Amino acid sequence: MSSGDDPCPEHPARTRRRSLRYCFYIAHHGRGAADDSQWAVDLSEAEEFAIFDEADRHDFSDPNGNLYGLRRDEESNLLDLGTEGEQIAKFWDPGKNQPTHGFPLWPCSETGPENRKKQLAPKVALKKMLDARLLSRRQHDRLLKGKYG
Repeated sequence: MSSGDDPCPEHPARTRRRSLRYCFYIAHHGRGAADDSQWAVDLSEAEEFAIFDEADRHDFSDPNGNLYGLRRDEESNLLDLGTEGEQIAKFWDPGKNQPTHGFPLWPCSETGPENRKKQLAPKVALKKMLDARLLSRRQHDRLLKGKYG
């Protein structure tokens, strides 16, 4: 995690498709409120940005312009993104030439923070992930239903 007083240190690169800017909001890197989602400690800044870049490249967006990303291993198994078992990340619509940030959000375990329990990822974003073959039908259906395992 970048250091300093900047609450959202910016990544030096931009996304390949739309040249979007990204920053690492400290609230999601161990310096936020108790109910702020946290990126997994084994996820590097490079990996976090790569998830955002892939979400932009494939336009895994909802009707509001927010992007959604996931993390997979070499065998295409979904990996946790966050400290509460989240497997889908949300990246706010960055707006015009503004950096955005993301956070792990779906699905959360039954023991996760109250503000994120039982929330489901947007159907349209999951469908785009399925169509891009980044999710299997089983993974898509499980995430669509908010299944945790």
